[in-house]
Amino acid sequence: GGPGGPGVKPEVKECIKPLNPASVEQFKHELEQDVVSTKPLRELSRAGVPSSLRSIVWKLLLGYLPEERSLWADELATKRKGYEQFCEELLLNPSKALDSSNGGVEVLGEDGQLLRTDVAGGDHPLTLDDNNIWSEFHKDNDIMEQIDRDVVRTHPDIPFFNGEHEETSQHRENLKRALLIFAKLNPGIKYVQGFNELLAPLYYIFRTDPDPAMARHAEADAFFCFVE
Repeated sequence: GGPGGPGVKPEVKECIKPLNPASVEQFKHELEQDVVSTKPLRELSRAGVPSSLRSIVWKLLLGYLPEERSLWADELATKRKGYEQFCEELLLNPSKALDSSNGGVEVLGEDGQLLRTDVAGGDHPLTLDDNNIWSEFHKDNDIMEQIDRDVVRTHPDIPFFNGEHEETSQHRENLKRALLIFAKLNPGIKYVQGFNELLAPLYYIFRTDPDPAMARHAEADAFFCFVE
């Protein structure tokens, strides 16, 4: 049978029974306050959080959003802009970086091959120099291979994360990018197997937010909740 069927233990039935309308209204009441105290939210959440409100409640309980409602818009804008900058600064393509450093001079030929005459010796991809921009690129690739192995195995029973659809593939790419940025910002930790399992629920809840304006920033929001 469905949830709460004859084969389900009584204690499990208690956990999965649907929220009553009064509980939903209590959540809404707390979230409408000028200062949203996390204490009553935490108490209400013990019995579950309505799916339509789960995204905002998680952001509050994880400390991503301040309790003062008036600060939410600025806080979200600042964090999301910060994540955008991380993507731009930490995930540079070496060819593009060298192109910029050469004052716009192309470093790739028409066939896609590196133009050796335009690249300083220390910046050549085969140069064994730790300060070489390509060396950092190869290190990132090593980390990404480990991340990729884990992400493709993330919740294989949930179509949201697994399948051949373009949207599903994009979800996996978003997870991989966020985990790589975390690894680059935390060189002492880098990436540890299982981080994908911590990030995935956050990303899923935020990406399925009923508000499209919030869902659009699921990757950035999940990243900071994961970090915090």
